[in-house]
Amino acid sequence: MRKNLNKKTKKTKLGINVKELPEVIERREKEREELERIAKLLVRRDLELLEIREKREKEIEELDRIAKMLVRRDFELSEIQTRREAELKELEKRTKELNESRKSLMNILEDVETARAEAEEERDKTLAIIENFPEGLLLFNEKNNLSSINPKTQDFFKIEVKELIGKNIRELRKISSLAPLMEILGEELKGIYQKELKLREGLVLED
Repeated sequence: MRKNLNKKTKKTKLGINVKELPEVIERREKEREELERIAKLLVRRDLELLEIREKREKEIEELDRIAKMLVRRDFELSEIQTRREAELKELEKRTKELNESRKSLMNILEDVETARAEAEEERDKTLAIIENFPEGLLLFNEKNNLSSINPKTQDFFKIEVKELIGKNIRELRKISSLAPLMEILGEELKGIYQKELKLREGLVLED
């Protein structure tokens, strides 16, 4: 009776009943498998986390590159804007100068137009005086070429103006009606003294 009791109550040194040993081994095996599964999960998770971290680092690097690029672009845009503002100021300055020059030119043109109108008015007055002068007039330019003749002179000498304008004294001497007068005037038109020139009966000119 005591012997059978000892058999029923026999245990291993670990305090596990011998009959329960296969069950314990099976349970331990399952626990080991579960631990291996968990370990594999942890390893896979670590790998995934590593991949995620590497991906995040690459994203951070890309963002940093983009940020630097944007900063450089903003700096370039700022430089371009500064240049454009300087160019705009220079253009405004040039435009102002051109407007002032245009205004000055318009004033000059107005003055020239006024002077021209005054000169034409004086010329017309002079021509009117020459045309209506009661005595004969021959006008010579600085080169001693005949520049104008009034109607009285044409009547006195019976000459045509178009044929004589631009001729010098030497050429005018070749015209018979003017030859005596040209002899009195001389080639250089220097000092002229009062002289009488008889053209025809009853017509005497004083030079």
